[in-house]
Amino acid sequence: MNNTFLKKTALIKASIFGALVFSAQLAFAVPAGSVTFKSGDATITHADNIVVPAEKSASLNEGDIIQTKNGRVQLAFIDGGKVSLQPNTIYKINKFAFSGKEDGTEYNFTELVKGGLRTISGLIGHKNRDHYQLKTAVATIGIRGTEYTAFFGSALTMTTNHGSVDVCSLAGECLNAITGQTILVAAGNIPVYTDKQVSISASKPTVAKLESSANKSSNENSSKTVFAEGDLIYDSVLAQAESQTETPTNAVAVQAQAQAASDLAAAQATALAQASVNAATDAATADEAAQAAAAQALAAQTAAAQAATAQTAADQVAAAAQAAVAQAAANQAAAAQAAANQAAAVAQAAAAQAAAAQAAATQAAADQAAAAQVAAAQAAAAQTAAVQAAAAQAAAAQAAALAGANSATIVSLATMASGSDNNGVYKGTTTFKGNAGSGNPNSGNSPNGNALKQYIDNSNTPNIVTGTTQEASNDGIVRWGRAAGGTYNNQSMLMTNWVTGIATPLPVLANLIGTYVVTNSTAPYIVKNGNITAVGASDSVRGSLNVNFMLSTFGYGLIIPVPGKATNLTILGGGLLTASSATFKDSIHSITSTACGGGCTGLLYGGSAVEGSLFGANAERAGLQYGVNIPGSGGSGGGGNLYGGAVLTKQ
Repeated sequence: MNNTFLKKTALIKASIFGALVFSAQLAFAVPAGSVTFKSGDATITHADNIVVPAEKSASLNEGDIIQTKNGRVQLAFIDGGKVSLQPNTIYKINKFAFSGKEDGTEYNFTELVKGGLRTISGLIGHKNRDHYQLKTAVATIGIRGTEYTAFFGSALTMTTNHGSVDVCSLAGECLNAITGQTILVAAGNIPVYTDKQVSISASKPTVAKLESSANKSSNENSSKTVFAEGDLIYDSVLAQAESQTETPTNAVAVQAQAQAASDLAAAQATALAQASVNAATDAATADEAAQAAAAQALAAQTAAAQAATAQTAADQVAAAAQAAVAQAAANQAAAAQAAANQAAAVAQAAAAQAAAAQAAATQAAADQAAAAQVAAAQAAAAQTAAVQAAAAQAAAAQAAALAGANSATIVSLATMASGSDNNGVYKGTTTFKGNAGSGNPNSGNSPNGNALKQYIDNSNTPNIVTGTTQEASNDGIVRWGRAAGGTYNNQSMLMTNWVTGIATPLPVLANLIGTYVVTNSTAPYIVKNGNITAVGASDSVRGSLNVNFMLSTFGYGLIIPVPGKATNLTILGGGLLTASSATFKDSIHSITSTACGGGCTGLLYGGSAVEGSLFGANAERAGLQYGVNIPGSGGSGGGGNLYGGAVLTKQ
């Protein structure tokens, strides 16, 4: 018996040792992650160019390229990160390393070649942010602990679903988006905010809840979570991994499973040993047990006879008691039935009364609802009519202005001979003459011309343009241009920029949310020591503007070639809007350029760098002017000022 027990114990120990050795061998082959869900004909191309189907549980390694084709794929990385890929997506794992903690050797560099994805970040990038990067052909995405959605075709669009995301162009110009914000990066452009959020078919990545063996119930099957295809699961595991632990969720699961296997093997070994001991003990005392059983059988026969006698007496008593109880129950049932009948009659009468009251109340409510609906329809019709009337009035005013009427809003920037400037958004009267390049653009009035002859602002101060018109054009909604010479309030001018038209009516602004892109611009020019030292090219400025009158905010980004220098100047800024005006002026901005030297500053009124207005019956256009001081512009020996204007079209 003892030899058998020892052999079984040795066998169990050998099995456990073998399992541990096998588990240790598996631990050395750590992939980057695995496929957790797959549909359609998705494939994985390994670094050695071998193509295999993207089956569930397939391992992912550095250098792998996942192509979803007509299907969807969900990936799980060993640092706890999750990625859900939509159809027609190509996703590449360029570099991945993770030892189980953030010690500086971890990296997660991936690439979205095309298509869309939604992802929840793992541990990589939370401590060393530059160790996480999603690359595209136009920009890169970095994280600060987040969940985001991205789509890349000809441009990259990224929406932050939770947390904070940095998006940087290939030129290194970055923009940050917090929860609910969206960033757009087109080829060759800077990142800008947009109100069009990413919408793709990929599901939110699943994050299954893990549970340690100490918290599991004794019934192992009851603690297992089963997920169906397409289920979306999210809980506190990610938040816990982000804020505290350095152990990835996959490693926790492996550790828990190994502990459970070890506990089960030990329990089995103990049970086998106990069974062997019990068997030996039972065999040694079998004879004694048989004799005791015989004595117990005799005693049981005697007790059975006594029980039979007692049972007969008990049956007689029970029969009498049962008859008495049955009679009492019958009497109580009859009384209860009578009471129930009476209660039913009362309830029926009450129900009839309640039904009548309900019918009356329903009719009254219907009448009130109908009256309210009519009133609401009338109010909505009145509101719509008011907006349409305002838009029609603005359209009529716009048409009149372009047909020769002279009442308009003008975004004007006049550079004085003294080197200073006069800028602003004015309401007043404008007079136009011939177009730039015509026979004599400075003589006479021409209602259909685009060259500004003069404007008188709302303070009755005249601005008279008597020099040569360099640029002048219109698109049916606004006029814009640039001219040399003239006077402002009897002071000599070097250059005047203008964008003029009918400002957008206030009712249209109330709920306006829109994105505008630069479509035309006057040539940038630099003034230094009372002289124009350099002039750039027309339509060379790029950028965009976002307005949100519901939140009373706006933001913009401009890229301006610096005349006379092989470099660009970038302005990023924004400020507050008011529903009582179509004008805007930045209250905060950032100016960057290799030409800035000791630092560039805004030159417009109040230290702003950009100001402008919205034009058109439905806010179809925006016009702006910019002014920046650039130390060293126009040559050595002092600073210079950069000026210009732009027209933007609503997208």
